[in-house]
Amino acid sequence: MANQKQKEKKKKERERKAKARVLKRREQARQEAKEKKAQEDKWDAEYAESVGKSKPYRKPKSEEELIERVHQDKDIMAKLQANIEILKALEEEYEKEQAARKKLNEELDAEGYSTVKDKMDALHKKALEHQGHSADTVKQLTGGVTNLGCATDLSVVEKAEQHISENILEQD
Repeated sequence: MANQKQKEKKKKERERKAKARVLKRREQARQEAKEKKAQEDKWDAEYAESVGKSKPYRKPKSEEELIERVHQDKDIMAKLQANIEILKALEEEYEKEQAARKKLNEELDAEGYSTVKDKMDALHKKALEHQGHSADTVKQLTGGVTNLGCATDLSVVEKAEQHISENILEQD
């Protein structure tokens, strides 16, 4: 009899613990959902603040509302026109830059530079000469070979390996 009561007691204790675990998981899920909803609401509010909420259209009730709406429309149109002018100017600037790049690329091709690295090296040398450096200084600055961040130069590890191998050869 006592054994049966102990089994019942253990069973009830396991059920109570299982219910407590389930309730804890549910509470965690609810908390996460609540935090996620709060974050989304925050983002929505920030977006609405930055962009502004559009008001639904309704027919003006008075002459004053109609006049106010006409003024708002004129202001909006003026801002849009200003934005269009800015975009046109940016587009023209972009087209000029693209034309200059294409021209420069064709010039470099005509000079015999075929790879991007060769073209970058030539541009680097021209820039140094344009800055007023002498031919000797340009050669000294470029070391005869220019590297503008290309992966063609030896890395630090490769230089260290080369230095070690040279020292080993000298020791032998």
